[in-house]
Amino acid sequence: LYLPMMRDYKLSTFQATLKTIKAGYVQAMALELIDHNPLAKTHFADFSTRRPSPRQTRLDDAAIKSFIKQLAKSPLKTRMLGAWLLLHASRVGETSLANIERIQDGRWEIREDEAKNQLNVIPITGYAQDLLNRYRSIMRKRTGYRGQYLFAQKRNRRKPVSATQASNMIRNATKGKVSPHDIRKRARTWWLDNGIDYFVGELLIGHKMKDLDAAYIQTHARGECLKALNQWHEYLFKLGLGDLIR
Repeated sequence: LYLPMMRDYKLSTFQATLKTIKAGYVQAMALELIDHNPLAKTHFADFSTRRPSPRQTRLDDAAIKSFIKQLAKSPLKTRMLGAWLLLHASRVGETSLANIERIQDGRWEIREDEAKNQLNVIPITGYAQDLLNRYRSIMRKRTGYRGQYLFAQKRNRRKPVSATQASNMIRNATKGKVSPHDIRKRARTWWLDNGIDYFVGELLIGHKMKDLDAAYIQTHARGECLKALNQWHEYLFKLGLGDLIR
């Protein structure tokens, strides 16, 4: 595996692959599917003394600060949409359908018909709940809106904005420099770079799980998702996200 990858791929790709394989062995050990981890003492430095070049994304720290500043100049609904996408790295289609009736008891339930044929349950941190409470309070005072959708259409408030409309809201706010997918990629990269368990990251991003992964989730991942999101949200609030909803 090592020599062909060194020949055909970037060093950072091999590093990410090694992390993924090691994570798989760790979880297999935790589930008692194997009794020995052959990579327990294996490290990236065993293969190369060079360091991979930092991954380039359209949203590094400076770009996220700029994104937040651009959102701050936008209407309230666009600000909250951008904040909600950043907080949860959710797909734009499922985010546009966010329904307060399914954001209850510290979790956001994304139904199968709203996502990619898979129920996804995302923990709601104190950071996210605070923004949500402020947003709904301001919406009630300014517009009288008390409906179920976080992002209702302007002309028909009984319906949510479409995925296309939501995507355009973000692109218009950033003059085309940031897309909702850029936000998802940034969150996934940050989780990986900050030591968040591979399976936890996959669960948060809403990727479909296989049977082995599902077994792991039942024993470990749900509680870890909340910890991971708290770390991510603390980072975002330090960059100014908490000031968007005022």
